[in-house]
Amino acid sequence: MKELYQRFGISHSNREALQLFKNKLFYFFVSLPTGRAILDKVGKLLLVRLGIIPEMDGEYHEVLFTELFGNKSLLECVFRLQVLFNTLWERDMREEARFLGEFIRKFGLEESPLDLGVRLTFDEQKGYQFYPAGSELLDEKLVDDVLGVLNEEELKGVKIAFTKGLKEFLESVNDKGKLRNCIRDMQLACDETVKAWFKDKNLGFKHLFKDERWQKVGLNKYQKQIFWCLNEFMDKKIKHEAISEISREDAEFVIYMTGMFIRLVFLKEGK
Repeated sequence: MKELYQRFGISHSNREALQLFKNKLFYFFVSLPTGRAILDKVGKLLLVRLGIIPEMDGEYHEVLFTELFGNKSLLECVFRLQVLFNTLWERDMREEARFLGEFIRKFGLEESPLDLGVRLTFDEQKGYQFYPAGSELLDEKLVDDVLGVLNEEELKGVKIAFTKGLKEFLESVNDKGKLRNCIRDMQLACDETVKAWFKDKNLGFKHLFKDERWQKVGLNKYQKQIFWCLNEFMDKKIKHEAISEISREDAEFVIYMTGMFIRLVFLKEGK
């Protein structure tokens, strides 16, 4: 859809793109029977979880929609949608969650005139989860594939650190201090990867480069050097240079390199 807008020279501001996103949510929750049913079943619980006291009168679904999404930023809308997805999953309303998830994916994100900067992924254990968006190809290979393989119980520590880092990156839109936390979480994900591979809780990412452990996980000497530099970057610049400025590009680079490391270790061709 973005290419179609460009072909006909139709441009939108970020504010206009956000309003189109909200208009589609309004259609889902107010006009579609499935959307109205979701609000009927969990709408009041959602208000309680978010601490919202309705101050408007009018038709129930329209009032609830306005209270939830009316005058909110994109990040606030995404946060409230995530709470809704979590609520649906916890209450075993899986079909309703899938209907809402696929609606948002197709009409809200894929058919937006601008890249809204978020992605919606599906996790067999946690349901639909929002994460920051980057390159579509890299996100598929280095985020989606990685999250998929990390559903194994023995890799739980890797997944917790990796997903927490993605969450911190998303929240850094409003708080740049989260970027440093994001990179620390990615370093922890690398630590947990080494622990899981060698089944040794005393090991970490830095130990990969000793005693030829890098060869045992299947890295070649060039990859070993690349990931050694990644560890040095995270350790020296992030951990020990507390006053240094961290850019979103720094954090995005670390996310993708961490995803590549996990992918190389656990998703080798033929395994």
